[in-house]
Amino acid sequence: MVYNDNLAKRYNAEISSLIASFFEHRTDKNQFPRELFDKFIESFDIFSSIVRDEDSILSEEFMTFIRLISKEFAAFSTVLLTQACYGIYPINRYGSSKQKSLYLEKLIKGEILAGLGFSEGYLGENLELVNTTATKTSNGMASFR
Repeated sequence: MVYNDNLAKRYNAEISSLIASFFEHRTDKNQFPRELFDKFIESFDIFSSIVRDEDSILSEEFMTFIRLISKEFAAFSTVLLTQACYGIYPINRYGSSKQKSLYLEKLIKGEILAGLGFSEGYLGENLELVNTTATKTSNGMASFR
């Protein structure tokens, strides 16, 4: 993975301070860290580099932020990666013009959140047993069985 030492030196203290301040005033540590999520978007515009570097979701700038954040709050870096990898990047790279206009800016600004879910009721948490498959049809849509 690519890492930008200069960017890391510039932002390391600020990232550490934001995360420490968040936990200092936090009463319920089991809730989604919405305030922190919004602060990272406001302070660093963290997702814009994904759109600027359309061919690579794991841009140097984005991955440097993720690595710095993961040292302080690993679960939060996973939240940011989910937003990037399952929301912003696929829509930016493969989405229709309509999908981009509906979702991309809202995802980048954190107004909507991306997620990933798996469900085949009888499996419980064992994803190795998933047997649903998607097949591309002649009109480009997926058929599931």
